[in-house]
Amino acid sequence: MEPLKSSIHDLVMGLPSLDVTASLSTCFNQLKAVMPLDGIYINYFDKQQRCIWPIAQVNALGTESQSGKISLNTFMCQRLTSSHRPRMMVLADVQDDPVTRWVLSNYLPQARSVILVRLLIDGVHCGIIGFYSNLANQYNDTQAKLLQQLHRHFALIAALEIQQRRQAGSNMSFQRRGVDQVMDTVPETVIGEHNGLAEVMLKVRSVAPTRCTVLIQGESGVGKEVIANAIHQHSNSGANFVRVNCGAIPEHLIDSILFGHEKGAFTGADRQHKGYFEQACGGTLFLDEIGELPLTAQVKLLRVLQTRRTTRVGGTGEISVDFRLITATHRNLPQMIATGEFRQDLWYRINLFPLDVPPLRERKEDIPLLAEYFLESAIRRLTDDDHSGVTEYDTEQLMEYSWPGNVRELQNVIDRAVISSRNGKLEFDLRGEVASVSAITSSAPVDDIEIIPLDTMLSQYLHRVLLLCHGKIHGPGGAAERLDVNPNTLRSKLKKFEII
Repeated sequence: MEPLKSSIHDLVMGLPSLDVTASLSTCFNQLKAVMPLDGIYINYFDKQQRCIWPIAQVNALGTESQSGKISLNTFMCQRLTSSHRPRMMVLADVQDDPVTRWVLSNYLPQARSVILVRLLIDGVHCGIIGFYSNLANQYNDTQAKLLQQLHRHFALIAALEIQQRRQAGSNMSFQRRGVDQVMDTVPETVIGEHNGLAEVMLKVRSVAPTRCTVLIQGESGVGKEVIANAIHQHSNSGANFVRVNCGAIPEHLIDSILFGHEKGAFTGADRQHKGYFEQACGGTLFLDEIGELPLTAQVKLLRVLQTRRTTRVGGTGEISVDFRLITATHRNLPQMIATGEFRQDLWYRINLFPLDVPPLRERKEDIPLLAEYFLESAIRRLTDDDHSGVTEYDTEQLMEYSWPGNVRELQNVIDRAVISSRNGKLEFDLRGEVASVSAITSSAPVDDIEIIPLDTMLSQYLHRVLLLCHGKIHGPGGAAERLDVNPNTLRSKLKKFEII
């Protein structure tokens, strides 16, 4: 498995572009030398239209974009929407799964065994990537787990491809947020707007009708994206709300993603692509975690904000762009300016209207409403069973906890309670959460420390380290330096545990 492991590592670190055919071709050519592989395909399940949209496929004859759709019956749709359908499947024979058998019989009838990996962004389904062989019994779980590492890059590609097809006039239904669109995953009403977030929402309503640039600051997980969306909604603008997570963009793809590229600008750029600045024209551009942008990108962003003009990669002409800018960060930007990690002139541009979102521990009156909202959401997403509501005792438990991970941690706790519930009864056991923090800060004897899952311990430990470092990841005094790890390695861990 070492050759496969090495090849996948190389692909994860350096897939060349966000073009679907170029990335599939590179992936196929590299993997076919180290594993049984006759082709790779990407498709998308359209729940609203009850069909599969083939997006692209590659085999020994070459790579091609796909068109058309494959209709599904009610039974197939139920299987695809079941909460029990795994994120990864290994099929020794496609005959073992009726949905895969039907789909592949329509456009890849020669495929016999397949590895299926769901493509997810923030838990939202963006499609599926399949690695197939024309022979049966070719794959195992170890290969599948290694291939699963590619899902983030191809999820981004699939979401962009779907968006481009819709812009080109396709009737493909992409209802949930993939890369840049905030839709029904953000509640229309801000929970806590009349309680713990009353002061914040007063400022939101004041600034929303203006075109003023807003900087939202707050700890990780407090709901900065929700506030950004609220500003957009209260502006009564019917235009796009385009969200970009600056910390999730590979550095070598920043220019292409933000500014767009012309056809032929680089290897694999076989079509023109509009960048986020263009996509946000007339609407709102939300740059989340702006503190993660490298200095080279900060310079280019500053120029766009000054001139309101941009140039695509490989292009020569300037394009006028007009958008409302909202940025957000959990980092201490003035401290980053002092250490040379953030440009002071860019800070002046984005800090016109600063807005601080308080942590959940400072607005515990919002916890009961948030818990009920997340419970309803979790029941819809994770189970078909009926569940009891949040009892008074449950609420007391939730109110007593300090929530270092803020609203995001509360959502995770609710999700776990729904998953582990028995006979519809919810149990909010926060002992693991409390123990994970106390185990880090306490000098109690080892025998007195409760054993908790390693991932829980690591998540809470990294949360605390980041708090102690005031959100600073790299540079002097940053979390990476104090933990003696590579900043990229630490950033990967923080993203895995959804801390950033």
